[in-house]
Amino acid sequence: MSFDPKGTAPGLTPAPEKPVKILHMKCRKEDCRSMQATEVSSSSPVENAGAPHLRIYRCVECGSTWNAAVGGFVNL
Repeated sequence: MSFDPKGTAPGLTPAPEKPVKILHMKCRKEDCRSMQATEVSSSSPVENAGAPHLRIYRCVECGSTWNAAVGGFVNL
């Protein structure tokens, strides 16, 4: 949240919502024919070795979720 710079609205103004990025991938559910999904952000800390290499996706049509392994963790 931030203050209204023009002073037209009292108190705090709501933060702008991030636009939902649509990814073109097939839903993993057998009976769903959707070809669009969104990436669900993970709240795991970066220090967690399991967080960086797993991405969670949600189908736009049926709402089912699945994860995909996308690489490994490197701690420099």
